[in-house]
Amino acid sequence: MVLLFLVNPIAVKAMSMTGLTNAPQTPELVVFDNAKLNESHLQPADIKDNARYSTVRVVTAYSSTPDQTDSTPFTTANGMTVNENLVAANWLKFGTRVRIPALFGDKVFVVADRMNTRFNDRLDVWMPSRQEAMNIGLRRVAVEVF
Repeated sequence: MVLLFLVNPIAVKAMSMTGLTNAPQTPELVVFDNAKLNESHLQPADIKDNARYSTVRVVTAYSSTPDQTDSTPFTTANGMTVNENLVAANWLKFGTRVRIPALFGDKVFVVADRMNTRFNDRLDVWMPSRQEAMNIGLRRVAVEVF
């Protein structure tokens, strides 16, 4: 499965006109290949620019157990298969790339899942096992958004 995201050309033009970026005047096509995400995590070189912004958020973790997910524990809210490169967040669009340097260094994650609606300001990292998720616990750390 390949997911395509189209950057809003009006927003790009407005940013260029205000001097915030040297963005192109035409929309940029961003492609996220599910097969590539499942193979290995994205490398820092895959991110062309610095983070758009950094914010301090509560970061938790979850695994694919029935009590932590819905009836399809290995499928994310946008239809991808879970893998170690995905996070759930209600406050970011699907496909948004994030880094959590304090916990994962330069590893880049992609938002592909959602959380319970009461958690509108958290980031939830998918882990292969319940124990790994529990080891993350609940932490308030800086999150870089790309």
